[in-house]
Amino acid sequence: MMKRTATEEMTRLNMRRRRADSLAAAVLQRLLPRIDATHPDELPDRIVRLVHGALAEALNEQGVDVVTDNDRAEAGLPPRGPEGWTAEELWVLERKRLELLMAPIRIEIPRTFCARIERHELESK
Repeated sequence: MMKRTATEEMTRLNMRRRRADSLAAAVLQRLLPRIDATHPDELPDRIVRLVHGALAEALNEQGVDVVTDNDRAEAGLPPRGPEGWTAEELWVLERKRLELLMAPIRIEIPRTFCARIERHELESK
């Protein structure tokens, strides 16, 4: 893997920050009309800015990003299905699930427990 220059890394981080800001703004655009309808005049601009900032920061820190169907098509990626996964992604997820189901279950019984049972069996004879 090639090492990125500091400028390339900052550009990548700034793009993530911008996308997080856009996503936070989109979420607030949907939520605020509903909040205003039930509690008009209770959300001053300062609180809205604080909520937007906290949401954008959380999205950015978690690396949340939205890749639209348009973004996928432009990048030459396969389309997603109705559940939001590509066929390849579903195959990988299903394979992992099956591996977990097929993995042997190992039960370990502590020796102290076994010794107690043996002692109890001997005493009861």
